[in-house]
Amino acid sequence: MFFQQFSNLLKGAEEIRFCIRKGDDGRLAVLVEPLLKGSPGGEDEATGQLRAALAFPLRIAATAGELDARFLQSLMAYGQAREPAADAFAAALGSAKEALKPAAQAALQAKPAAAKAGKDSGEAETPADWSANPESLF
Repeated sequence: MFFQQFSNLLKGAEEIRFCIRKGDDGRLAVLVEPLLKGSPGGEDEATGQLRAALAFPLRIAATAGELDARFLQSLMAYGQAREPAADAFAAALGSAKEALKPAAQAALQAKPAAAKAGKDSGEAETPADWSANPESLF
């Protein structure tokens, strides 16, 4: 059940950073930090706020016994609190992808026309780079 909770947290993230450090007082500090895919930037304010909410880490400082007794419940509550933001973030990204489809289609249709115009004028054709950017949200 422990790893099932981590799996549930991965809805809006590709990775989770999990760190445990022992303090001078003997307590353990546990950090669960979602690392979201893609890079921030170029987003509207609402989407940026959703990204910030999803990236907010869970930090708990407690004794080992307290963590054994209550960490799983804390992790479950953290995941449940993130669900509305994860759903809204996915919807915002889906809307952005849909909004960009007409522009992408127009660019694809313009490519053959531009290539034909270049051949007609005697100019050398420069191939476009349509490779996928692994850091892109789209």
